Amino acid sequence: MNKYSEQQKLDAVESYRSGELGLRATAALHSVDVASLRKWVAAYEAIGIVGIQRKRRQAYDLNFKLEVLRKLKSEGLSYRQAGALFNVRRFDSIASWEQAYDRDGIAGLMPHKPSHRERAAQSGVPKPAADHANAETPSRQELLDELEALRTENAYLKKLKALVQAQAKSAPGSGRKS
Repeated sequence: MNKYSEQQKLDAVESYRSGELGLRATAALHSVDVASLRKWVAAYEAIGIVGIQRKRRQAYDLNFKLEVLRKLKSEGLSYRQAGALFNVRRFDSIASWEQAYDRDGIAGLMPHKPSHRERAAQSGVPKPAADHANAETPSRQELLDELEALRTENAYLKKLKALVQAQAKSAPGSGRKS
């Protein structure tokens, strides 16, 4: 994968935005991939120079993911557009968030940190023998995590319901006739 400096990206974006050449010609002139140039232009137009600056790997919190998905649905944005608007480095992550939300609801968007037992199992360290009764009972932390996920989902759904009701009230022709 080619790595381009911020200056190379900016030069290519400004060249394209000047309107003298099309996307493919500009990409060829600057020796960059057309898809990369398209992504840089969208990011630059959405949020300016910050959109083309190098980004470090970032973990996004639940509320951020929900906001991105809400905007995606409400405005009919593509993953690329939403990625540019919210400065998400890999717009295909948004597709993964949407699939996880559709499959598992809010819980699908929760960050999954492997437990001590999961890390031990991955590293090949034998785990302690668990008695049969505890094998089926969720831990306190698992219950707290589930409670937090449910509370977050409940709050989100309440906000969504209020938003839908507000939009319905403000829609033209929705007033009552006396």
